Amino acid sequence: MPYIQFQFRRGTASEWTSANPTLAPGELGLETDTRKVKIGDGIKDWANLSYGIGGEDLQLITTAGNTTNRAITISNTTVSSNTVSGALVVTGGVGVGGNLNLGGNLVVSNKILPTSNGLIDIGSPTARFGTVYVSGNSIDLGGTELTANAGNLFVDGVQLANSINGNFSVSVTTPTIISSSAMLTVGNVATTLDEFNINAYTTAKYIVQAVNGSDYHSMEAFLVNDKINAYLTVYASVKNNVKLINLDADISSGNVRLRATGITANNSVKIFSTKI
Repeated sequence: MPYIQFQFRRGTASEWTSANPTLAPGELGLETDTRKVKIGDGIKDWANLSYGIGGEDLQLITTAGNTTNRAITISNTTVSSNTVSGALVVTGGVGVGGNLNLGGNLVVSNKILPTSNGLIDIGSPTARFGTVYVSGNSIDLGGTELTANAGNLFVDGVQLANSINGNFSVSVTTPTIISSSAMLTVGNVATTLDEFNINAYTTAKYIVQAVNGSDYHSMEAFLVNDKINAYLTVYASVKNNVKLINLDADISSGNVRLRATGITANNSVKIFSTKI
């Protein structure tokens, strides 16, 4: 059998860059150090030609035991919708020793698990995630369960915060709740300062503060709920000038409500409460 040998124009990547020739149409140029090939068109010089057989490079360096320090670019834009489609499909595990930068979404079909217990951080004090969305209503924090239900927040079944007026509560000894509300604006119409289900608590004690310009009015109130009526007594009312608000309590749609009505408009009111 006759022996015929073909040789292509060849040189290192830097030699091709330095010479920057224009290959004839169909002529192949080989980079001997990178194994990349360009195919001439008779018009573009070397610098403006694209590599013609880029896929072979990826195959060569992914052979078992092989490594490379070269950057690899995959220009295919096929979008993946599952684990067997996309521009790059890996059927085994992937190890990343540096940063993983994603320009799109990370879709997980099963679970994201750390390699060891309690040693993996998500974010940091100076590089934090934004809003976190979960499909369930509970998050387990090392055995402490944080649960949301109908706008109310619970820790291990004890209500921590409710959706009324942004109240925030801290469990002291179950079922005692201490809470402080957000600032509310109270005018001449009755405004709900606090609200809880008739079955949640029997007794509530409030410290109420009202401010209007340079006028200050503070008071304490004691509430008893027998699931039929709400009974309220107001005492220790102190003001530096004029009275700003009146308090009352009632039961509406199964909830006990502490309400305030302003004697003047635009009163800023905040409460601190203890419930058992």
